[in-house]
Amino acid sequence: MLFDEELVDRFIVGLTILGGGGGGNPKAARALLKKTLSKGEIDIRRVNELKAPIGPSVYPVGSSAIPAGSNEDALLEKAFLNLQSFTGLAFNSIVPVEIGPDVANYIALSQRLGVTLIDGDLTGGRAAPKVYQNVYFMNNIPIAPMAVVAKGFDRIITDVKDDIAAEAIIRGIAGDLKSLIGVADHPLPLKKYVDILPSGTISLALDMGNDFTDSYPDSGYEILKSKYDCKVIFEGIITSVDTTSGGFLTGSITLNSGEADLSIFVLNEFIYAKLGKKVVAKFPDLICLFNKNGKCLTSSELRKGGAVTVMLMPCNPVWNTGSARKLNKKFFGEIQLNNPLDQVV
Repeated sequence: MLFDEELVDRFIVGLTILGGGGGGNPKAARALLKKTLSKGEIDIRRVNELKAPIGPSVYPVGSSAIPAGSNEDALLEKAFLNLQSFTGLAFNSIVPVEIGPDVANYIALSQRLGVTLIDGDLTGGRAAPKVYQNVYFMNNIPIAPMAVVAKGFDRIITDVKDDIAAEAIIRGIAGDLKSLIGVADHPLPLKKYVDILPSGTISLALDMGNDFTDSYPDSGYEILKSKYDCKVIFEGIITSVDTTSGGFLTGSITLNSGEADLSIFVLNEFIYAKLGKKVVAKFPDLICLFNKNGKCLTSSELRKGGAVTVMLMPCNPVWNTGSARKLNKKFFGEIQLNNPLDQVV
């Protein structure tokens, strides 16, 4: 994958669209990418382009209120190195957990460590709020051993039932420590799983960013409709933003078109949208909000009074399997439990 500093802004556009409201801070990602590229080349390749790739996934977990500039990069690097030391494997690659602005962190980390960043991800070319929402778990691939690192905290966890149990452990640690933690897990020989890993999703972000930048505003959203099968489902003004920051940015926003209201539930990402009582869009399909200037917005950027266009993009086919649908049913069951008056499933 060819990449240079001139493409950074376009890349951020694509990453933010695929983040579906979450997946990181675009402004911080842009600055980090430019800094990283100023230091030299980056190596991003698909699994089938490598001879014997082996490596983990790495990701941060913590409060959405943690400010930019936290020691996330150091935590991820230490988690990677600790897991490598524990397994005795010579990691030569990193697999992104999801696609969104935080891909910038994976790019910077891969450069510092001198390893390849896999052009793919575990979530099927989008961001997702839960650790267990990944293709490895859909295919019964164990998450352990996993390295968990925070300031003054350093553990290798080997006894964990599955990704759901791992989610509870990781978020419990982050909550107890009240800090950001770095996690590395799934240390795998990636060639074995080439048919499982969604491929080319980082390239997809760059392609989408290029296409949209080249066509907007002259052609509006037509390139997203024609090439990426997106559709506009609502246009209106934000009338309320009722979200809180904790382990997640969670809550809801309401839009008004002058004739109807659209409510969108937020759990970092935009999870589902309801027109009146009817659900008109929901995860794993991507819900994307654009302002009047065509900027794709994250959930933390929404402000009352803003004019927005809401678009729906179909999910990656990995979410159409039986195991994925079962996983999605669990996810919405959790949402239902926490929002008993809101019938979603």
